[in-house]
Amino acid sequence: MARSGLQLIGALGALSFMTGCAGLSESPETPTPLEPALLAEASSPWWQQLGDTSLNARVQSARSNGFDVMTAYAQLQETRGQVRRERAGFMPEIALAGETRASRGPDRVSDPSSDTVQIEFGWRADLFGQLRASVAALEETAEARRELVIDAQRLAAIETVAAWLELSALEQDIVFARDSERRLADSLNKIERLSARGYATQTDVMRAHTQWFEVRSDLQRLAIQRATLTGRLRLLSGPIMDPLQPRRLDDMIAQLSLETVDSDRLVEARPDVRAAWRSLSAAVSNARSARRALRPSLDLTAQAAATSSRGFSVDPSDLVSQTAARLAMPLLGRGRLLADIDVADARVEQALIAYEQTALVALVELDDAAAAFQALTVAVEEDRRAETAARGVLEGARRLFDAGEVSYLDIVLAEEDFIRVQRTAVRSKRDLAIAWARYHAAAAGAGVGS
Repeated sequence: MARSGLQLIGALGALSFMTGCAGLSESPETPTPLEPALLAEASSPWWQQLGDTSLNARVQSARSNGFDVMTAYAQLQETRGQVRRERAGFMPEIALAGETRASRGPDRVSDPSSDTVQIEFGWRADLFGQLRASVAALEETAEARRELVIDAQRLAAIETVAAWLELSALEQDIVFARDSERRLADSLNKIERLSARGYATQTDVMRAHTQWFEVRSDLQRLAIQRATLTGRLRLLSGPIMDPLQPRRLDDMIAQLSLETVDSDRLVEARPDVRAAWRSLSAAVSNARSARRALRPSLDLTAQAAATSSRGFSVDPSDLVSQTAARLAMPLLGRGRLLADIDVADARVEQALIAYEQTALVALVELDDAAAAFQALTVAVEEDRRAETAARGVLEGARRLFDAGEVSYLDIVLAEEDFIRVQRTAVRSKRDLAIAWARYHAAAAGAGVGS
């Protein structure tokens, strides 16, 4: 084999190896961080109205590090790579090939070696815009993926805020349960002393024990719920180690207000609605590309090769070149292409339905949250009055029992009513705050709370 031929093959092999190694070295070893531009555009700090710095940090972490957000961002990166690959179809392909040959006859005598260098050029002209339509479809898909990243951030924010509000309500519920346990323990001591003197029955003592045990058991169940909600927040917001310090619901409720948004403005601004519209546009572009596949295609090729048996010393007379133009029109394969058009049209119809459904869901979410907020505002006020009345009944029953005018059963019933009313009030405040948050999350992108 000629020395020059070995050098040529070695150089081409080294080039290929280096290119492959460069591709491997650029592979990310850690997750790619989210683009700051995405976080800036998706920013809608309505949750900051709740006035809790630890919550703000958790929401920001969830919007950056949440599993759904990172998955959506990885899908965006994949689609962007597909766009770059499809755009490469506009450019011609140029290939360099080298070949060296040597043969040996039966008499073990080597024939002269021959070395060949060849340059190939190929380009498909996008005469009727099939490639342009395909690229446009992928670009729209990439934009849809981008909107889905923002929507994943929106959902991460509302899920984190909702879990935090539930935890805040739970903490207040635990405080009420501990207060009830303390009151019932005092009542139990009092009723046992009265029973020892003969002023209370053993039935009263058993009732006091039963109520005290029930509250203590309920405290354990509340502790389990707190651990569950804390774990949920950690899954949503990632590795934030600062302690949770939920605010009192009463302090938050006083700061909440609702700003209505025009429905048309909401449909245009919601990221999931924008993503559905982009997906519909991509489906239309794909259908356009499928139709243009029925039109002729034009391929241009050129080739230049030089072969030498003189130690890879190329003489101009060794140079051979050829060019070709190929115009092809599908004939027998039209059935498959027509089927592709039918598939593309069906996908357009599906994308249209998905867009209409997404827009309707967005409007329903907004209307439901607004209606819930209005109704719960009234419910919270009524619960406040009921709590005041139940507290008065309990205090009156205790005074009458101390005066010997009623039995301990009246205190048991009044205590049960007071605990129930307290917890109902807490849940109403929690639901009111969550309805407020869901309204703002439903209107995210429309400028509400920003």
